[in-house]
Amino acid sequence: MVLNGRKLTSVRRAILLLTLLLSATTAIAETLEQRLEALQPLPLPQRNCWFEPRHVIYDRWPDGSPRTVMAALLADSECGTELVVLRVARAGRLRRIATGPAPARDVELFDITGDDVPELFVQGPHGNRSTSVEILQWDGRRLTSLGETVHGAQYVDLDGDGRDEILTSGYRDENECGVVASGVHVDRLQNGRFVPDKQTKLAAVLFITNETGEPETRVHSAFLTNEEPLEVRFRVLKTTMPIAIRARRFTDHDEPKAASVPVPLDGTPFELPSRCTLLDVTTGAPAGEEAIVLAEFTSSASTPDPPAGKTNAASQW
Repeated sequence: MVLNGRKLTSVRRAILLLTLLLSATTAIAETLEQRLEALQPLPLPQRNCWFEPRHVIYDRWPDGSPRTVMAALLADSECGTELVVLRVARAGRLRRIATGPAPARDVELFDITGDDVPELFVQGPHGNRSTSVEILQWDGRRLTSLGETVHGAQYVDLDGDGRDEILTSGYRDENECGVVASGVHVDRLQNGRFVPDKQTKLAAVLFITNETGEPETRVHSAFLTNEEPLEVRFRVLKTTMPIAIRARRFTDHDEPKAASVPVPLDGTPFELPSRCTLLDVTTGAPAGEEAIVLAEFTSSASTPDPPAGKTNAASQW
């Protein structure tokens, strides 16, 4: 097919326009970090602390270039930090449109509510035992807090409703075996806030992965306090991976290995052999498959306190 002069000119113009558009998008992507750095109160060589801006791209313009950026930036020359919401103009210019919690050392995106819209997880300064993480929602105008957790928390949909619960653990009292037990604390989303779940009482949560595709056995633990009952139910969350578990009493290195018994995984009540129980978990193919196994108390058990530094006070910015 032969194009006439007019059609050829139109094609060239379209190619030129596309080239310019791609160049502009690339320029924005390449200079976003530099533009964020330029917003800092002091340049890096003059700071008395080592802090680099951390950011995530929340959404994009139709052409794929960044539209809204959430960034942890320095708030002052004394190394205070804050979360800033920035709108990126088509030319790459950054405009501050909202401010979030301070201090803010890092920010990540994750959809914990199951609505396909990510929430912001804003990490605060490192504490003595844990690092606080604020969970925020962005509605296009302001940030609203859903609650607070700690760095290292696990996010698991326990009841299959499409929304994750927050699982955290913290060391408690030394039990009759001489081991410091760690309880599982559960927070559930209710009325727009993550609040302690007093109904779900977990003895242990096992995160299992088969790495080779061949039968693998790994040892997990279920260490309980003296006040917690031994009777539990094991439940496997959705997976296609074959799993078998045997339970045995924890023994010291100089003692013979205790005999193990099979664990039912269908919710049948099962009594752990000890408040210091080891669980030999055997898995099979496929490689890379993941599973979560819950050990739930069948009767009332005390609910562990939330980790240190964790609060549930509502707030907005």
